[in-house]
Amino acid sequence: MTCRLVPSMVDDNDFKKLNARESIASLCFAAPRCSDLPELNVVQSMFAVKYGKEFVVAASELRPDCSVNCQIIEKLSVRAPFAEVNCPQFDSLLELLTV
Repeated sequence: MTCRLVPSMVDDNDFKKLNARESIASLCFAAPRCSDLPELNVVQSMFAVKYGKEFVVAASELRPDCSVNCQIIEKLSVRAPFAEVNCPQFDSLLELLTV
């Protein structure tokens, strides 16, 4: 959905709409986190020229009111797994290694 909205945004008035702003901010947030998609960095630099470097930096760093989609933040954020999840995996690995 996000990528479909962006090409239709030719006018700066569209940028002021919430869904357009959210789409652009979400792509700017995703660009440094998805290194396997170098095209996102190109798009991010294009957005920096059109909407300003400050907007792109705010979205990338998740500053307040940056309008990045919550689901994208959740999916692309790095968090350590819970200890309960880690322990069984390590135990089974240790059993395999100490045969």
